[in-house]
Formats: sequence, C-alpha cells, structure tokens
Amino acid sequence: MKTRKRSACKTALAVAIAGGLFAGTAHAQLAGHNVILVHGFQQEDLANPPANLNEVKSAGEDYWRTFWLSRSDARVDWGSDGRVEGSIAQQAYQQLRDISQQGLCNDFCIVVSHSTGDLVTRYLLENQARWLQADGLQPLKILAAIDYSGAGGGTELADLALNVAYNDSWYNWPLKQAVRAFTGITPEPGSLGVVNDLQTNTARNLAVSPNNIPRLRFVAGGSSYGGITKPFIAGTDDGVVPTTRPVAPPPATVSTPVART
Repeated sequence: MKTRKRSACKTALAVAIAGGLFAGTAHAQLAGHNVILVHGFQQEDLANPPANLNEVKSAGEDYWRTFWLSRSDARVDWGSDGRVEGSIAQQAYQQLRDISQQGLCNDFCIVVSHSTGDLVTRYLLENQARWLQADGLQPLKILAAIDYSGAGGGTELADLALNVAYNDSWYNWPLKQAVRAFTGITPEPGSLGVVNDLQTNTARNLAVSPNNIPRLRFVAGGSSYGGITKPFIAGTDDGVVPTTRPVAPPPATVSTPVART
C-alpha cells in the first residue's frame, strides 16, 4: 500500500510539472529538481559518424540549444550511428557516472527526452542502477520522465529502412524516398545504426521491465519531409513517430496531446 501511495504521489507531481513546463522561465530546474536531457535521432551521424565522444556531446548540445539547453543541468548524449545495447550504452554510461559522482540526482532528477531519446531513456532507466552499483556508485534517483514524441515503441520507417537495405529492387522506389528522407542516406546493411533498434518489434523488446517512474508523454500529429513518409506509418503521426505505439509501460503513464502542427 505504501508503494502504491508513493507511486500515485509521483504521478500527480509529474502532471503538476507538465502544467508548469511552459511558464517561460529559464531556470535549470523543474519543480526544484535537476533536469537531464536525452536527445533524439540525428541522421547526420549515419552519413558522417562522430569520431569521438566530444563530437557526440557537441552535437547533443546543439540539439537542445533552441529551448531546453538553458533549462537543464546535465545531458546524456549518444551517437545515432551506434546500437542501444552497444556503443550508445557505453557512451551513456560515461555520462551517467559523471552525473552520479556529481550528486546531481541525490534529490531526484527529471529526465526530458525527445523521439528516439525515449527508447534510449527506457533502456538506461532499466539498467543504470545495476551498472552504477557495480562500480560502487550511487544509482540515479529519477522522479519522473517526460518525453516528446517518444519513439520507445519504434516506428514503421525503421522497418522500411531495413527492408530497403536488404532489397534494393527498382520497384521499391517510393519506399526508398521515404527512407532517405528519414535517415538521410541510401540504406545499406550495417549503415543504419540505431535505426536497427527502432524497428517496432526490436524497440518493444529493448526495455521491458516495469518500474515505478511516472512517464509523461507529449504527442502531436503533423507532417515532416513534405509528407512523403506519412503513408508508411499507421494511424496519426508526426511524420516519423506514430502518436500511439504499444510498449512495455511502467505503472503510470500520462499521454498529453499537443495541437497538430
């Protein structure tokens, strides 16, 4: 009963946080808690893979510069040319170690992610306590996770990308155009990085353990890439990610629709 009450309180706080997100302040905290950012897919990494973690972090900083950068206390940056359970996890862990050693989450943190960052976040939240404890470090205390157009359940565009990579037939021309718009490259086996993990079945099996961290999801319908990708995505979507996608949900998830763009 005590656990249920704590979870309910955290869920209520997550909703309250959402109400204050757009107050326009530039303070680097939400509801008095430090903010960690996890960015989304960066197609430039597939065409020009980052040479080292410094380049990954530079791109991650640019990703959030418009709004969230000045409202955060830490970031977890990752290269889209890697796989979630491979180099992405390794890059992320180096940064999780720093966050733990600095004690940024001793009074709980709030994680804000976008798009594929939701998938990366789910995997990190499932494993970070075990990883950090193995190194004698304090696991991060996470109060809530907020995702914008989260791709934790994958996208049909990733399934298409892998199909095109292994079947370069001329009649796949419409698919190729959609995939090129999404990935920025002509897909070939071994060149798609995290897109492999965004395949719908793969994404849903990357992080399946439930946890007690409330999640607040913002979704919207719209059009990206001139609408070329929309015919290949089921239901309402933003041109990349469907607004509804079955994933292994934590106990409390709140979805908030955003006006269509």
